[in-house]
Formats: sequence, C-alpha cells, structure tokens
Amino acid sequence: MPSALPSTALLAAALLAAAPARAAENSALRVYPAGLDDCCAAKAAEALRALPEVAAADAEPAEGALCLSLRGPAEAALPAIQKALDSVGMALQRHAPAEACGPRGPRHPWEGASGFDFAALPADQAFAVKDVLVAGKVTILEFGAPWCAPCYGVAAALSAGARQRPHVAVRAVSLPGPDAVVGFRAPAARRHLSDAPGVPWIFVYSVKGRLLYAGEDPALALAAADKGLAP
Repeated sequence: MPSALPSTALLAAALLAAAPARAAENSALRVYPAGLDDCCAAKAAEALRALPEVAAADAEPAEGALCLSLRGPAEAALPAIQKALDSVGMALQRHAPAEACGPRGPRHPWEGASGFDFAALPADQAFAVKDVLVAGKVTILEFGAPWCAPCYGVAAALSAGARQRPHVAVRAVSLPGPDAVVGFRAPAARRHLSDAPGVPWIFVYSVKGRLLYAGEDPALALAAADKGLAP
C-alpha cells in the first residue's frame, strides 16, 4: 500500500520548484522623492524602513534617490511607499525598477579627487580662513556633505575646472551626520556657514586673501577664480 506522505525526493523537488517563485516575488525599486536635495534622506529612509513591504532602504544622495529592497512586487508596495513619503513631506516624483540595492557611486562628493591641488579639511575644527589659504594661489573653500545630492555635481564641476587652472587650490569640508540638522552643528559649519542657506556653499579667495565669491554656483566660482591673481 503506497504511503500517504510524499517521498523525500518528491518533497525536495517540490521545494526546489517553489523557491524560484518565492524569490521572484521580491524586488528592488529606486524612488526619487521631492525634497531629497534638502538633505532629508535619513528621514525618508527611516519612514520607508518602517513599512512591512520594505526590507531595506539605502540612500543614494548622488542620484537624489533611495533604493528599496522590497518584500514582494513593487506595484503592490507603491501606495504604501507614497504614503510614507507624504508623511515626511516628500512626494514621490518618479520611480524605476532596480536590479539590486547596495553601495553605488562615491560615498562623499570629493571621493577620488585628483589631478589638482586638493585637500580635505576637518569639519570638527573651527579653523580660521587665513590658516587654510594656499600661498601663491587662489583658494576655493567648499562646504558639502555626503547626504547633499547637489554637492556631487558641484564637486565634479570644481574638480574639472581646477584641473585646467594650476593657479587654483581647492580645500573642501565635508559635514558629518545623516542630515543638515547634525551637519550644521559641526564647528567648521558653525563658524563659516552662519549666513549660508545650506550646502553646497563655495567661497573663493584671491591670492591676496580677498573674498571674491560666496555662493553655490561652481561656474561663477571658477569665473571669480580666474580673476583672483590680480592685486
């Protein structure tokens, strides 16, 4: 008389057949919330991680996005994702499927800077400007942060410009923490960014130490740097 229970071989085959179907239910989604450029990626990620549909949420500030590892299909999770983003004041602008989530792009705006006179300055020190100006050169002093999406483009533009301008030195400060609230508590930020609306923020000083430009536009900063050798 045959057994009422399946054999071990049949049971193993059934489990193997079911595994791909279960794995296929999981997905990854890249979401682009409005307001992420305002350095609130940590707040958005926290709200999304609280959803049962979301297994992980990785901020990608260089992309202005968050990559979500989902428990289930993206279509089913989208309403909850939208609601969670709305709750922190970030409407979902667009989304796109992702193959997988994880480390992507540079970890901070100036990662890998090379080919010009560059140095990173510590955010935890309230240094004086006169102490970081480079003798005989125009000095660009830039403030940014890993959580600041526009800072990546500014760093790239300043890097390209500095490589063509041997008379220019770039000194960069990367603010710490997961967002602007923490970052602007850093001693360097408290000393130099009290009048700045946020980051990125760029100062350009002439070879004589005169302030030529303060703002967020790298093209204007480089244009000012071109005039910085004049007395």
